[in-house]
Amino acid sequence: MNMFSQNPRIGQELLDVPMGQMIESMAMSIAKAQMALDSNSIEVAEMMGGLSPVKSEIGGKEFINFKDSRVFFGKEKVKVSNAIDLYNSNTDQAYRASIKDKLQTTEYEDGYSKDVVNVDKDITTATDAIFTPDNQKNAEVYYRKGTNWYSYNSISDKYETITNTPTKVAGKIMLKPGTPERFVFLPQRLSMLELGFSPTFYQFVDTIIKVSISIKFTREGSSSVDIKSDSKAQAIVLVLVGETA
Repeated sequence: MNMFSQNPRIGQELLDVPMGQMIESMAMSIAKAQMALDSNSIEVAEMMGGLSPVKSEIGGKEFINFKDSRVFFGKEKVKVSNAIDLYNSNTDQAYRASIKDKLQTTEYEDGYSKDVVNVDKDITTATDAIFTPDNQKNAEVYYRKGTNWYSYNSISDKYETITNTPTKVAGKIMLKPGTPERFVFLPQRLSMLELGFSPTFYQFVDTIIKVSISIKFTREGSSSVDIKSDSKAQAIVLVLVGETA
């Protein structure tokens, strides 16, 4: 049989190509790429919304905190008491410094774990004491008259003297009781969404898949011819017999 007489079966070779698996693999790759784009767009939307998630791991457990991602834009008019609340609730040192710069040193003092209410008399005995501000019978505040401190016991419905002066909280300030309210202008923090920006969500709307298939045939063969001949030579001897005269 002559091996070089076989013709390539291109049609059959094309049928043997796993087209279904190839298309499925490409489609799944596109789906994963779309998911990655959506995930990135969601992170951008969270950042532009004013709060960016920050993941951290403590003791093998994952925790998610949020940081303020708003930007400074313009100024806002706020009361001094509200400015102090913003100062205590913010961790941005630059923003805290700008707030403190707008306040007068006579308007605030170091803060404690609870709000402080000033009184003009010993409230453990007096019944006509004046509370500044007026916040009576509140177990969530400290009462103070000079260097004397008091608290309210909701169970006994009585004011009690605090023997130890409450400890101040580092980095916290409070409005001095009796301070007249006024307005200050602070740097305004807005999210990018509030400023009119919006995140972009990318999508594969029209997808064209081009597939190129290259089929290469290589044929190799070899042939050999073995020729062998064997010949023998025979000598013929003629003997002539005759008579002589």
